[in-house]
Amino acid sequence: MLLTSLALAALAQLPIETFDHGSEALWPALNLGMDTLDVTADAARAGAFGAQFRQTAGNAAWRGRLDLVSTPGSAYRAAVRSRGTAASQVQFGRSYFGVGADVDRALCATFAPNSNQILLQAVTGFTGTVSFVTLASAAAPIQQDTWYLLEVDWRNTGEASVTLFDELGASVLAQIPFTATTFLAPGGFALRGFTQNTAAFHDLDEIQLVQQVFTTNYCGPAVPNSTGNSAVMGGVGSLELARNAVELIAGGLPPGSFGFFLTGRTQGFIANPGNSQGNLCLSGAIGRYQGNIFAADSQGQGRLRIDVTQMPTATGTVPAAVGETWSFQAWYRDANPSPTSNFTDGLALTWQ
Repeated sequence: MLLTSLALAALAQLPIETFDHGSEALWPALNLGMDTLDVTADAARAGAFGAQFRQTAGNAAWRGRLDLVSTPGSAYRAAVRSRGTAASQVQFGRSYFGVGADVDRALCATFAPNSNQILLQAVTGFTGTVSFVTLASAAAPIQQDTWYLLEVDWRNTGEASVTLFDELGASVLAQIPFTATTFLAPGGFALRGFTQNTAAFHDLDEIQLVQQVFTTNYCGPAVPNSTGNSAVMGGVGSLELARNAVELIAGGLPPGSFGFFLTGRTQGFIANPGNSQGNLCLSGAIGRYQGNIFAADSQGQGRLRIDVTQMPTATGTVPAAVGETWSFQAWYRDANPSPTSNFTDGLALTWQ
């Protein structure tokens, strides 16, 4: 199976919570307060169920899933909507989408139609008095009965940004730039929502992990292997060095074949090195991830999460630098028909 750009696109948004289990009990309360959550079909954007937050006369409780993990170096997205009658619009309240959550705090992207804003907030004190600290905000053109995608991008450094997209994720409607936070450790997810009108609701659905897809390939197509496919390089993650979040993926390999990834700052072309059936697309001080040998899975894919602070070269490891372009290739074993080796095409990544 070739790892095409279409196959990579399927990896770009990985579902974490769809609410289609229909169980409110999977989101227990993190603090004392009014229960405003229902898992209901009325709140579904896709699938059977979504999370609905209803009216409350008091302080709405926080709900959490600490068994689901969110980590720095990743971006997370949820579909959000405010819904109700025209008369209730001014009392639409807010909903909160929190990452890095533990029993006492969460880093939140806040959807606020009551003030026409999105906010980045540090929320603490679940075990006592809850404190909301607004770290940054941006004006947002929020309409009722309209789905949006709310994304929090959380760097390894603790910095975070919040973006409001249209329902398809095609247009940025509002954005908070990266802002310093004190959230540096993995945690779970936390949710909260409220309105002050029985005819108004907040809906939240489809929590996803968002990844950038890399398809800047060169030196292809590679020489076909025993599957009849040309193996191809790809990747997902982020090109921002501060996030250190890149996973290399080699696709179109014979299932079970062993291999490892190569990298370098110079592209090249050497036909059939070491009697390989394939072509080497790197030159200069080539580095090898020989300590990370993979076995291709049943779909013919091999993977490696790399560390941009320790990029291998022929003379040792070095950190990647902003503006540098590093190229990658996988070298793998095959029997075609006798024992041999082959290469994928190349993938070029420029660090930001």
